[in-house]
Amino acid sequence: MPEPYARMRELPVPTRGSTLGLRAMDGSKDGGRRMTEDFYVQVRYSGGRRWVAVAVSENRRLAASLAAAAYQNLADDRGRTPTGVRIMAARELEIEGGTDAVAKAARDIADAATGP
Repeated sequence: MPEPYARMRELPVPTRGSTLGLRAMDGSKDGGRRMTEDFYVQVRYSGGRRWVAVAVSENRRLAASLAAAAYQNLADDRGRTPTGVRIMAARELEIEGGTDAVAKAARDIADAATGP
């Protein structure tokens, strides 16, 4: 028996306005398209003014695993570990932080990958 909300992932791709972090991916059996969403892992350090994105995944469970690892192990340049961690869907980031919030999160991840 298919999961009750499986059909929701097969909605057509929006053609105008913001995509709110949704991406169309090929792969449904009927040759159609299905929607995926990115989940951003963000941490906050003591004294930090904002959440900093450290990872992204299309899979919420994987994002949760990455969040746990980041919370336990990801020290900042001062050696402090995070005081908070959260997982935000791209659409939630956009709602909370405006239209460029997803781009900021992607830059955070790119900056962390390339180093200082």
